[in-house]
Amino acid sequence: MQVSSDMIWLLAIIALLVVALIWQVADSARSVRRMQIELYDRLFGNLGEIGRQLGKIEEMLRSSADYRARRADETQPDRVDPKI
Repeated sequence: MQVSSDMIWLLAIIALLVVALIWQVADSARSVRRMQIELYDRLFGNLGEIGRQLGKIEEMLRSSADYRARRADETQPDRVDPKI
């Protein structure tokens, strides 16, 4: 069986197209993976920032509650036990 040069060229072009297709699919997969990593970085970065802000708010509320409790103690007269 003899193969013509046109058939060899056709097979070579088909092989190159298959390699190019595989290359594109692999590149797309890498691109998708990079986008996933960026998305997760942003998501968890934002969650970390939200956690830090909540910690600050919690500290402010605690100090505010302490201040109000001290202030209430200062403004109320000493209670006298009615039994005395």
